[in-house]
Amino acid sequence: MRYQLSGGAKTVKMYTLTSANDFPGRDPKSWSLQASNDGSSWVTLDTRTGQDFPWRYQTRAFALNNNTPYSHYRLQINETHGDSITQLAEIELLGR
Repeated sequence: MRYQLSGGAKTVKMYTLTSANDFPGRDPKSWSLQASNDGSSWVTLDTRTGQDFPWRYQTRAFALNNNTPYSHYRLQINETHGDSITQLAEIELLGR
């Protein structure tokens, strides 16, 4: 999942992921949030492993130690809870 921000680069300080209403096997278990200013050279801002979403439509927040504005962000899902499909209800980038 890749996003290009409109209006220029922004500093993301936190992000949220919300599980979908379907099968728990499609929830992400491990991922990396990455950022770029040119869309081709990426910096990893956060990596998570062994994560769970115990119920449907659960929103989990993750803080970042980031002070650099970027114009592109992407979420790289590395593993789900068993399904070959990943499904999320929402991804939210928070910052300034």
